Amino acid sequence: MVNSTLFNTGVISPFPDKISNLTSLSILELVNGQLGGSLPYLPQLTELDVSRNFDLHLDITKMFKHQWPKLNKLWIENTIVTGSIEHLVSNVPLLVSFDASHCSIQGALPSSLSNLSQLKYLDLGHNSIAGDIPTSISNLKHLYHLNLDNNNIQGPIPYSMCEMTALGVLHLGYNNLTGTIPSCIKKLHNLSKFRIINSSIEGRVSFISLVNELSLAAVDLSSNMNLTVVIDQHSNKHPNSKLKMLRMTSTNLEGSPDFICNLPGLVSLDLSRTNLTGTIPSCLLKLKYLNELHLANNKLSGSIPFSIYPTQSDGGILDLSDNKLTGSIRTNIRRGSTLASLNLGNNNLTGIVPKVLEFAKKLQILLLNDNHLEGTINFISGLHSLEYLNLANNNFEGYIPTKLGNLSGLTISNSCFSFFDVGNNQLSLLVKGNLVQLKRFYDYSSVVDLSCNALDGNIPKEIVLVKALSSLNLSHNHFSDDIPENIGDLSALESLDLSSNRLSGNIPQSLTTVDTLGVLNFSYNNLSGTIPRGTHFDTLCLDGLAFIGNDLLCGFPTENFCKGDHNINTTTANTSNKVDENDQDDFEDKLLLYAIIALGFGVGFWGLFLVLLLKKEKWWFPYWRIVNHIAITVTDYIQYQ
Repeated sequence: MVNSTLFNTGVISPFPDKISNLTSLSILELVNGQLGGSLPYLPQLTELDVSRNFDLHLDITKMFKHQWPKLNKLWIENTIVTGSIEHLVSNVPLLVSFDASHCSIQGALPSSLSNLSQLKYLDLGHNSIAGDIPTSISNLKHLYHLNLDNNNIQGPIPYSMCEMTALGVLHLGYNNLTGTIPSCIKKLHNLSKFRIINSSIEGRVSFISLVNELSLAAVDLSSNMNLTVVIDQHSNKHPNSKLKMLRMTSTNLEGSPDFICNLPGLVSLDLSRTNLTGTIPSCLLKLKYLNELHLANNKLSGSIPFSIYPTQSDGGILDLSDNKLTGSIRTNIRRGSTLASLNLGNNNLTGIVPKVLEFAKKLQILLLNDNHLEGTINFISGLHSLEYLNLANNNFEGYIPTKLGNLSGLTISNSCFSFFDVGNNQLSLLVKGNLVQLKRFYDYSSVVDLSCNALDGNIPKEIVLVKALSSLNLSHNHFSDDIPENIGDLSALESLDLSSNRLSGNIPQSLTTVDTLGVLNFSYNNLSGTIPRGTHFDTLCLDGLAFIGNDLLCGFPTENFCKGDHNINTTTANTSNKVDENDQDDFEDKLLLYAIIALGFGVGFWGLFLVLLLKKEKWWFPYWRIVNHIAITVTDYIQYQ
């Protein structure tokens, strides 16, 4: 067996030691399994892939104590690695491809890494590697792919990296890199993907140097707040159809945003938090491949262009939130729309939501909050895939559509979009008056926020069909009638705010069974009756603020006694009265005793005194001594009692 490839997706046993007896084995792949233990010495291998065996322990100091003279591919991603990379480097001289991402590797990048002269692919992302990038890394002349994302690497980007002319992919994001982007980077003519997100890079960089003079297909400079990207006045003279993805959120953009007009191949564009002003560039309408557009948190004004909504492929995203956009919502959405996320929140939009939005059957995130929109919300009835809905702080009126309970996105959790990453932007959720920022959509399974509108009618019973709902906010509306009795069927509910409405009736007992509930607010309604009790439910609002403004509510944690508590109070009062009566009887008995003693003493004392008075004076002194002794004895007895 010269070339043997073994795929395994369910191995539970330790790594088979006898595999080392297969002296002709040259390629070994055991991926996505549950291998445990350690790896034997297999010097005959040319390719070894044990990726995603999360319980496999690899001591690379011990494992590479001896030479692996033929090994050119080593992939150990998502295993448990200990030891130093330096030992590995010394004993795999022919290594071409090395993936050790997600392995908890510590220490610094060894300068001896440059000895792997044949290396073309190196992925050490998502580890705990610290220190600087060694300048000797430039000796890796054949290296095409370098990923050092998500480590603790410090210091500047060495200028020597500009000599790595074979580089096609360079990912240095989520580190502690400082300094500037070397101006010589334009020498890397083969560079197609460049990412240096979320670091401390500063200075100024020319957009032409990064894009037009290179062959870049993807650029991500996001979250480098001291970095200024200069849009040169000549940017529009050289169209670049190769660039597919451009992300520069949370950087300083200097120049006109019209430069994007000359990037006809763009599929994804993120210019959020770049201080953009003026109107949305009309040329965006000509970018026929654009499927993901983020222009949030800027100072854009004017109306939303009619044809700006992505329609080309599945998973379209449009985020224009937190700007100063005005006018009504006009859209080119048609039947069969593949739009997945629409965020127009926190603008100055007016008018009604167009009915054609119902055609966005795959829409899973819809945020229109904090505008001046009006009309009914019947448009949500046709959004069957909806998972996150925020219409708060508008002027919507009318009823909640009963079809809300039929929206599959809200009733079935763990959909394909539940792990949607909003990138460097955020989704907002109002929880008990506090604005919660969600970095990723799966922070909350499904959310419905209709607060601060003029909605009325009752809360539809069909809402309990929304099984995946984790947060429901209907506060500050005009809802009336009872709360649905079986609202406790929302077993995934974590936050419930029904405050400041006109709700009446009792608080449903079924809510005491929802152990996931962490936030609760029923304040300022017309609710009545006894507040239900439950081990977990009692802990949700010990201060009683969740029930304030409901004068007819009683029981814990309010100070109002319920009618059902009367018998308890009467029993307690009767018991107390009986105790008082017994105390009164004891007091009267003691008083009678003291009266008899006093009377006996008086008769005896004065009777004897009169007799002695008629007798001789020699009896007086012994008499008074006896009287004194008796008086002291009686006094001590009374005090003891």
